[in-house]
Amino acid sequence: LRDAVMPNLKIIGSHTFYCCSMLHQLTFENSLQRFGSYTFYATGLLSADFKNLDDYITKNNRAQYAFQYSSLLRCSLNTISRIVKGFFDSCNFLQEVHAPAITSLGTYAFVDCFYLNEFDMLNVTEIDKGAFCESYIDTLYAPRFTTFKTGSGLSGLGMNCYSRVINFPAIISLPDYAFSEIFAEEVYLEKTETMESSSFYAVPNLNILYMPSVKAFSFPKSNSVGPMELIWVPNAKSTPTIPMQMNDTK
Repeated sequence: LRDAVMPNLKIIGSHTFYCCSMLHQLTFENSLQRFGSYTFYATGLLSADFKNLDDYITKNNRAQYAFQYSSLLRCSLNTISRIVKGFFDSCNFLQEVHAPAITSLGTYAFVDCFYLNEFDMLNVTEIDKGAFCESYIDTLYAPRFTTFKTGSGLSGLGMNCYSRVINFPAIISLPDYAFSEIFAEEVYLEKTETMESSSFYAVPNLNILYMPSVKAFSFPKSNSVGPMELIWVPNAKSTPTIPMQMNDTK
């Protein structure tokens, strides 16, 4: 199957184009309102521009792993509010996602997306555990993000998330393992007031940490982060778990 010519199609079910590796083009992007889980699994689609999707599919988790292992380079999702679990799982070549209405990211939403360089997170308020596991995006900036959902075995962003700069200015409290086993170099958390000792665990590339509002601050062990160049926590009472050379403010 190379082309799917159905210009008035509104609803398709789960697994409809499962493993159609030669499918490169869709003709129903303007009319499609709903699709199910694994619908475009391992297809050869390079782009998808959906203009009228019903938010029902994401609010009810009906489109999990929809594009898993597909060849997508870019995708537009203009009308949905959540990227559900595994939606872009292992889209290894995905570069651009335009989704201005997105407020929530599910677990494994972008797992194994190695070339993601454009994703607007301006309206994102909630991130489920492991959303960016094993992925790369140079900068994560989410000015309205307030809620990390973490859990056993997964950090807030996801193990081996390669994001050079993380800027979450609105989040107030960091849970356990919020930033665990990631490769961030700079983290800016302007309004964060509370954290756990394990909020930063195994962040080996961390150079700059900006937390001007945090009240109490600690790391779980001396080799969990580094090599710190600047740590700005002027209102914090440091705990003995921080090495003395990292206990300075500049």
